[in-house]
Parts: sequence; structure tokens; C-alpha cells
Amino acid sequence: MKKIKEIHITEDQSLLKKLNIAAIPLSIVFFLFFTVIAIAIRPGLIYDPDQSIMMSFFITILIFIAFIIIHEAIHGIFFKLFAPNRKVKFGIIWQKGMAYATSPGSKYTRWQMSIIVIMPFVINSLLLTAIYAFTRQTISQYVLVATPHAVACIGDFFYILIIARAPQGAMIEDTETGLTIWGNKNRPN
Repeated sequence: MKKIKEIHITEDQSLLKKLNIAAIPLSIVFFLFFTVIAIAIRPGLIYDPDQSIMMSFFITILIFIAFIIIHEAIHGIFFKLFAPNRKVKFGIIWQKGMAYATSPGSKYTRWQMSIIVIMPFVINSLLLTAIYAFTRQTISQYVLVATPHAVACIGDFFYILIIARAPQGAMIEDTETGLTIWGNKNRPN
């Protein structure tokens, strides 16, 4: 197999700027999406009158941080599921505000890497929605955690597009800075 494409998402400033710009309209879409879901599930409690605005804000920030940790743990679980003998590393790039899970040097099929990449968005969105549905969490707390979490998945969504364009039979290698696509063709489809 030949190396046919490398993506260095954590080092490519131009790509990071493009993803940040794309995050703006995505924020609006997800804000509307999660607001509609919240109202459909349980209209009413926009804020909790028994809780100060400052306390509500603090709780929302703590929930968001917890879900970023859960997000990366889910990546790690799926890395291990598909390559049990490979090492998984976790970390934070403070200057870029990015948390990550990686299994450097591990190669996965397109299907496996797609699952690894998208499952934190799917699981966390469902988990946040279930928490909202079955607790006294307010609409604003739900929307103000679910929306930024979904928007923070923009790198994962970008990877899905890259993986979808990889040729049939390609292997996707996880690297500490992004992905490398290996295949028999010179270029992805």
C-alpha cells in the first residue's frame, strides 16, 4: 500500500481557520436543532428559578467539560475495540483548545475509522438528550451543552468527509497530528 494522503489537522493553520469559519453556520444549525428537540421533548423550563444564573452557568460549564472528556473516552473505546493491542493516548493542546484521543500508527478500515470518528457525536448527543428528557435540566442548559459539543465535533465531521473520499480498500492510519490514508491508488476518489 502507498501513502496517498496526509491530513495534519492539529498543525495546519489554514485548515483550522477554515474549520473555525465553517463552525459559525454549524453553530446556528445545531442551536436550532437542539432547541427544537428540547421543546418537542419538554417545553417550558427555560431556566430554573431555584438556581441563580451564575450557578446555572457554572453547572453548564461543568457538564460541557465532562462531555468533552466522555467524547475523547468514546474515541478511545472504539480505537481499542478495533485494535485491542494498540496503545491509545489522550491529551489536550492548550494553545488550540483541542482535546484529543489518538492511537498513533494504528490502521483501520474506512468503516472502522468512520465509526471511531462519529460515535462520540452520536453517543453524546443521545446521552445529553436523555439526560434532558429525564431530569430537571433546563432547556438552556441542554442547548448550551449540546450545541457547543456538536460544533466541537467539526474536526470529526471533516474526517468523515475525508474518509468517504478514500478509495475502496484504503486503510486509515491514526497519527498524533491527524490521519494518513493508505491505498493502492494514487489519489482518493
